[in-house]
Amino acid sequence: MAAVWRVRPWPAVLLATTALAGCHQRRSDTVAATPCEPVAQQPAAEMDLSRLSGTFDITFVATAGAKSGQAATGRLVLRRQDAGLVRIQHADTTIVVSQPAVGQLDLMLDNIGATRMGDLMAANSSMPGVGIYVTRRRGGEVTGVLGRVGSASNTRGPAAIDAGYFALYLRRIGTDGFAGGWA
Repeated sequence: MAAVWRVRPWPAVLLATTALAGCHQRRSDTVAATPCEPVAQQPAAEMDLSRLSGTFDITFVATAGAKSGQAATGRLVLRRQDAGLVRIQHADTTIVVSQPAVGQLDLMLDNIGATRMGDLMAANSSMPGVGIYVTRRRGGEVTGVLGRVGSASNTRGPAAIDAGYFALYLRRIGTDGFAGGWA
């Protein structure tokens, strides 16, 4: 499912936030929405990862599927991951994967047709409701930033190969929040 989302630091005036994003005009769990304009990909190396901590108002807009044109607004809370859990073991030794931030997402997934993969509000650092993953080359250059939603998607160790997912593709991190796409 192709879609867009935008997030703004909390407390934020959501009406102004969504008007700037061009998504919808009022706060509601489900609203008919005009899809946000796609967000251009910022070079991953230029993303300020320190901004991925705090409480944010977040709006998801479905741009495909049965819920196309619908939006859901919720609250995303991110915090630094426990130091001993930041590094993720990966079979590819040419890259380093880390999980610098974890948190919870309070959102009505059914309103936008997203797949529920466990508890979105899980606060367990080993199996959080939201996990932010950063991929780097061995030299340290950031090559990608994404979020996985649902405790089942963020568990440590073996994971289901053939399963649903709810992923956030971070395309831009700025002083006024961050934005990207989701599937």
